[in-house]
Amino acid sequence: MADTIDGRFDMVALHAWLVIGHLRAAGKSDLAQALSDAIFVAFDEALRDLGNGDMGMGPRMKKLGNAFNGRLHAYEAAADDAAALAEAIRRNIYRGEAGHDRAAAALARYALAARQRLEADNSTAGALELGPVPTTFD
Repeated sequence: MADTIDGRFDMVALHAWLVIGHLRAAGKSDLAQALSDAIFVAFDEALRDLGNGDMGMGPRMKKLGNAFNGRLHAYEAAADDAAALAEAIRRNIYRGEAGHDRAAAALARYALAARQRLEADNSTAGALELGPVPTTFD
């Protein structure tokens, strides 16, 4: 994905889906909510750093919230099907553009492997290991 604001937003959303889902499955819904809240505080701060003032923040944050939640729901709905997850990733991260099928499939494989790692993680250290992010798309 492009190293842009949109690309970074999409990577945050993909990884938030993984971690929030893991926390909820572990019965830590309060921690999942705290993480979501922290992400949105960071979004707000980033928008303000980019020069957005108070007047337009409400609509911008609502738009971000809808996009974020839409991605989380799309990924969760496709979580048990690698092809469906790759399509959700292509649609969201690559905005449905042609030519990104291999990259979307690689990110889907990464996300599914990360999800399995999280499910197997019994540590109480507070650090989550997701595995390496793909750098090639073979």
